[in-house]
Amino acid sequence: MIIRGMDTVGARIFELRKKLGLTQGEFASRLGLTGVTVSTTESDKTPLTKANMLLICHVYNVREEWLRDGIGEMLDMSGLRDDEERILVSSFRRLSPTARKMILEHIQVLIRHEEEIRQEAQRAADPTAELPGLEAPSADEQPPPASPSMAALLFGQ
Repeated sequence: MIIRGMDTVGARIFELRKKLGLTQGEFASRLGLTGVTVSTTESDKTPLTKANMLLICHVYNVREEWLRDGIGEMLDMSGLRDDEERILVSSFRRLSPTARKMILEHIQVLIRHEEEIRQEAQRAADPTAELPGLEAPSADEQPPPASPSMAALLFGQ
């Protein structure tokens, strides 16, 4: 399926970049290219090299067949496990760089929160884990000798 208006590689790069919400400079920077390279490729003044095509596909998870020929879907979602992941990735890619940064910051907060909950659950499951002196002796440690009971001391037993 060839998408209307996307009949050149340059037009498809432009569409990808706009979908990602990136300037030519931002798009180029993530690839290690210059903004001029992106500009001249988008305007079809210079052809896209095979190396740069593969780089774009790798960095932006674009299907090579779509970028080269305009066939099929733009983004390669084959590595995602389920529809929920596909929706998440697809939605994230439509966000501006600022919104992406905010989402990533929120994700880091959620990860830290879940780690704290997991640690609390482990502490609750093993309440002696953090109390010094209450750890079980290791296999090579011998228990201290038994002390005489109070009855043995008083009554000589």
